[in-house]
Amino acid sequence: MENKRDIFILMIDDSDFDKQLFTRVLKKADKRYVITTFDRAEDALVELKDETKKYDLIVTDQDLCGMSGIEFGIEVFRYKISIPIIMLTGAGSEHLAVAALKIGVEDYIVKDINQSYIEILPIVIPKIIQKYEDRLARMNAETELKNHAEKLEMANIEKQQMVDQLQKVNETKNRFLSMASHDLKAPITAILGFVNLIKDGIEGPVTEGQIDCLNRVHSQCKYMHSLLEDLLSVSALESGNLEYNPYVHNPKKIMQNAQNSIEIRAKDKGIILVWEIPDEVPDFNFDDNRLIQVFSNLLSNAVKFCSKDDCIIFSVSVLQDDLQICISDTGPGIKDDEVNKLFMPFQRLSSEATSGEKGTGLGLSITKDIVALHGGSIQVETTIGKGTTFYLGLGDKSPFTLQYFSKYLYIHSWSLDVFYR
Repeated sequence: MENKRDIFILMIDDSDFDKQLFTRVLKKADKRYVITTFDRAEDALVELKDETKKYDLIVTDQDLCGMSGIEFGIEVFRYKISIPIIMLTGAGSEHLAVAALKIGVEDYIVKDINQSYIEILPIVIPKIIQKYEDRLARMNAETELKNHAEKLEMANIEKQQMVDQLQKVNETKNRFLSMASHDLKAPITAILGFVNLIKDGIEGPVTEGQIDCLNRVHSQCKYMHSLLEDLLSVSALESGNLEYNPYVHNPKKIMQNAQNSIEIRAKDKGIILVWEIPDEVPDFNFDDNRLIQVFSNLLSNAVKFCSKDDCIIFSVSVLQDDLQICISDTGPGIKDDEVNKLFMPFQRLSSEATSGEKGTGLGLSITKDIVALHGGSIQVETTIGKGTTFYLGLGDKSPFTLQYFSKYLYIHSWSLDVFYR
């Protein structure tokens, strides 16, 4: 109960003497009591129905003219008037007091002939009000908690429905991408084949101008083919349908294929390639097509952003039967605010490709997923104006540590400082 505000009490008793005595004793005990009295329960009920009137406690005699105290209590609760009630009963009427408690009356006090009951009212009334307010606060808290739980449950249901809907949309998108990419690959592959036939002069002599045009067509078709491959990979990864057939064998052939696939492009741009692959490389569990995709993506990115006389180093080391692969370049580097988005799909860097090469923004995202599919890990270090290094850990004991790579490069690799200078 608050300590400073007035305490409003409504009393019903058809004895003027009892009402005056009640008022005098309470006022003497605490001046904050504001007491309104009624002779009849019917009149008090009208007062209580007025929502502008607020009371902290009702004190009513059982024996009244007209409506009894218990009947009055029943009406109060029927109208959902939330005010605690104390019932005053005469001696020998304890059974009525029990009946009053059963209907919801907060407490009862037995009137004695000597009027000594009046002395305990200043003690009982504050306790009754406090007890009722505490219970009401607890009920309100429980109701609020229940409402919050219901809202939370409803929000979770709506969230799950949204997730299910988005999942269906995503599945539809993946099916469309897969179908469209697959259907487009065949004509692109056919165009590439015919372009090569014409360039090789199989269908007749070709002028230098025509070869230049064919090279442009070939370049655009290769870009389109790469785009379709990336879209197919993303679609398959998201839907969990990526073709993945790993088995235990040696990866040196895959590394050699990666080298062959990138050498011509690097040579055309005047980029220096360094391959540091040890004679003995352990077998491990991997998918040929997926691993070559990883190497090709990382090497293609390096070539794309490097200029003439830049250097790309592909170095391999063995650490506790695991492969530790490092692909470094002396290109422009990557801005700090772009590093965190590097492996996100459809992200393109602010750095421009040195020969105008185009990209889908999917390669590194696919690379990270494929590496994870192999149980490996990938990290990146970069410095603006000095270059970028990707670290791959593949094998049963991955991930690797960057500290190890730093030591390895210092001992075994060409010093990149030569190229930085």
